[in-house]
Amino acid sequence: AYKDIFTLTVVLGRTVGIGAYLVRLGQRTIQKTTASPIILTGYQALNKLMGCDVYRTNDQLGGPGIMYSNGVSHIAEPDHLSA
Repeated sequence: AYKDIFTLTVVLGRTVGIGAYLVRLGQRTIQKTTASPIILTGYQALNKLMGCDVYRTNDQLGGPGIMYSNGVSHIAEPDHLSA
């Protein structure tokens, strides 16, 4: 079925946990350029786990600057209508 059915995901806001996994399983992803990180866990939890402040925002983990550059998101758009 994966080869027969095209899947498209539009990320317009923060996507966390299983939602982030579902984005990655899709074939094409459009991500809004602001306030739409795709993350498994938040930056605060990771900082706490590491015992120091490495990250300051969720965009550093899964914002379009990361996900588009790595090929997870295929298009980055500035707003809902463009997406």
